[in-house]
Amino acid sequence: MHLDAADLNLDAVLVHVPRMLVRDPVLGSHARINFPAAGLLALAGELERRARRCRIVHLGAEKLLDPRFLLADYVGASGASLAAFSLHWHPQTYDTLAAARQLKAVRPRVRVVLGGYTASHFAGEILTECPFVDAVVRGEGERPLAALADAVRSGQPDLSEIPNVSWRDPGGAVRHNPIGYCADAAELDAADFAALRFYRHPETVFRLQWIVPWEGPVRLLQRLGRDQRAAAVYGVPAGRGCPGSCTWCGGSGPGVRRLTGRTVTVRRGPEGVAESVARLRTDWGIARFYFCFDPDPACENHTAALVAALGRLRPAVRADFEFFGLPSPELCRLFRRVLHHTSTVILSPETADEALRQTHRAYPFTNGELEERLDLLNQLRAPTTLYFALGLPGETAAGVLATHDYIRRLRRRFASIRSVHVFPVEMEPGAPWFEAPERYGVRRRRRSLGDFIAASAAAAPSLGYDTATLTEAEILRLHRRLFAPGGRWLPPVAVTLRALLRLATAGAGGMPVRWLRRHAPPTGSG
Repeated sequence: MHLDAADLNLDAVLVHVPRMLVRDPVLGSHARINFPAAGLLALAGELERRARRCRIVHLGAEKLLDPRFLLADYVGASGASLAAFSLHWHPQTYDTLAAARQLKAVRPRVRVVLGGYTASHFAGEILTECPFVDAVVRGEGERPLAALADAVRSGQPDLSEIPNVSWRDPGGAVRHNPIGYCADAAELDAADFAALRFYRHPETVFRLQWIVPWEGPVRLLQRLGRDQRAAAVYGVPAGRGCPGSCTWCGGSGPGVRRLTGRTVTVRRGPEGVAESVARLRTDWGIARFYFCFDPDPACENHTAALVAALGRLRPAVRADFEFFGLPSPELCRLFRRVLHHTSTVILSPETADEALRQTHRAYPFTNGELEERLDLLNQLRAPTTLYFALGLPGETAAGVLATHDYIRRLRRRFASIRSVHVFPVEMEPGAPWFEAPERYGVRRRRRSLGDFIAASAAAAPSLGYDTATLTEAEILRLHRRLFAPGGRWLPPVAVTLRALLRLATAGAGGMPVRWLRRHAPPTGSG
């Protein structure tokens, strides 16, 4: 394990743990959830502003570079007294808690803290069931985490004055401090979201894709398939909050208000976002950017200002924009005129059924309105991607077939559609249908922290619910049959192909799977 000066004499280590081991008949063993939460950079910046030294460790990148990297050894060598784990997305749950448990077993004096959306939702259960976790920062964490680092450094056991923190007092009782902090627009504008220097191995981190194969032959094919620098897509934070209420989304308005206390949406200034993009290009060579923040489609002034600000950068910016509704014709024309010609418009119809779309989407539209906008994008020759969902309550097998046929018709009609992705919806903590399943005709298979731990530990895919019209197994089967690449025949062919590649490449530097979930010496592996 190589350490440089930036790794030593730290006050805190911030940790992102992907879902380390997923097994797939096509891709083999691989990791997912490789994109860290954008807020980690803001947390690190606030710690630095308070003269606290910190580093961000991405365990997926570490294991890719050195399978024998042990987080516990790194934290010990760094001198950090605080380890803060980002548990934002629920598929991280098992691996994040496993890494925290192993660290605490061999570094008992290090204070272990969790934060992020999933940790916030299950804060009470985490502190009750996971004695190796000392505290959870609920909601937004820049100032609370910095105050927590100050308390740890000074040896202060009483955390009752720190907002947003759930903790265990000296008597072992779990206490939940009130939510009293949300970042305002000025704080977001002051945060440096281009400061990738906080990461160990930043150039590896930002090149990681949605799926990182551990098997050598598949990794070799991925590297040969396209240039890795060009393939990297970096998500740029443009604000926080969402007034919408998509039924399946854990980050929808009601959940955000309940867990973070945020009642208003805040946006970063367009020029500040553009400045981040400019620095990410010049400092780190990132060539493509992803924007997924369109909280009020009916009011496009800010989005138009952001697109215009990006359009003033040279060379032209390659950007993929995920719009929550349908962008106006004027915004489509601006997008096409000022950004790089490969920039992509992303729309999310979710289903061909307009009634289901009206029920489940915060910003619905009719098929006619969708097709009218696709016709304009086609005339503009604007690359377009469509996202569909599978498993919405009320959807039937016949409805899924209708969506399949609708996608085929759209692709034949509009040449600008470059790709269509169909995702089976997973049960997310805090989503409207998680909180009120009976209202939406959903039977939850995931309710507790333990359910999400088990789901994220399992090799087989699961969704965590049945609807009144389709079971979990039926939804997954329909997805494999109708929408998975290659349908039914690809998995057995892929298994054979991977076996042949292993022979032809002598393994091609595959990853020893036994090391992926080892984060401490054997005596601390729990």
